[in-house]
Amino acid sequence: MKKMIIGVYNRSVILTYVGILCAVSGIGFLVNGSDVRSAMLCLIFSGICDLFDGVIARKCKRTEMEKQFGIQIDTLADVISFLMLPIVLLQFMTGVNTVSMVLGMFYVLCGVTRLGWFNITTESNPGYFTGLPVTYTALIVPVYYIISMYTAGQIFQYPTYAVYFLIACAYVLNVRIPKPRGIWYVVFPLIAVVAVVMLVVR
Repeated sequence: MKKMIIGVYNRSVILTYVGILCAVSGIGFLVNGSDVRSAMLCLIFSGICDLFDGVIARKCKRTEMEKQFGIQIDTLADVISFLMLPIVLLQFMTGVNTVSMVLGMFYVLCGVTRLGWFNITTESNPGYFTGLPVTYTALIVPVYYIISMYTAGQIFQYPTYAVYFLIACAYVLNVRIPKPRGIWYVVFPLIAVVAVVMLVVR
């Protein structure tokens, strides 16, 4: 029987969709109210969704089409969550200017290059990533923001530029980074919980 709508809508992709919604909400918080703190929370939540969506998907019985759809939708989710949302955050933290615009373009180009490379090499590199995974932005940027707000009470332009530049370079750096396993699925969420608490009580 022909389906009325295209796509996959089972539990194998539900966290991916939730992560996308969190990222879009974060962009909305920025555009509608310049609410950087809420956007940071959304970025963290998107990161948690991305950390566990693959775990859930692998436990589901999926057709080959559903597996391929999951790969594609996960990449698109990464673009929205860990490339577009962080770039909008950059503009609101440092102001829209020539440096932030050029840096934003560089960041996105490095990010999509990283994602494209991952998609064609993931089968040959089962135990590690090549280059920094874009998901790690959901940890690095909020931690940087929290440290800045708790120590200096504000965000400074040039340190922020440096952080984004280094992240972008790390995306395409030809180094091996072990994939998270075992205890890291506890450590990363715990760091996220601490970050959320610090953002909320600030």
